[in-house]
Amino acid sequence: MTAEEYHTWLPWIIDGYAKEVAERVGGDPEAAQARSEASMQELLPGGLATPDHVLLIGEEPGVGRIGYLWFGPSSDDPRRAWLYDIFTGGGLNVVAHNDVARHLYESSGYDEVARQMHKDL
Repeated sequence: MTAEEYHTWLPWIIDGYAKEVAERVGGDPEAAQARSEASMQELLPGGLATPDHVLLIGEEPGVGRIGYLWFGPSSDDPRRAWLYDIFTGGGLNVVAHNDVARHLYESSGYDEVARQMHKDL
């Protein structure tokens, strides 16, 4: 992620997190916004230069930006990596019996739009 992309991304991620906080916890949207801003300042005090945090932009030739990924050390246990946020502008495939992945994708707003069935003959 470039500095210009970061300065576009940061307000977007702050607003999105504030909306999630307001929906989950309820209460004042301004308080949720302040909480979100404080969280981002705590997690990324150096912006793009924050040690051990990685912010990536995904691009598809001829299409442009298709998503981003943010990961870094867990704030609870620095021995563990944490996937802070992921956004994709597309679809994905998941194996039907992979309940953990299916739950993750469904909780991220993905809808099932197709199903393949196989039978050995």
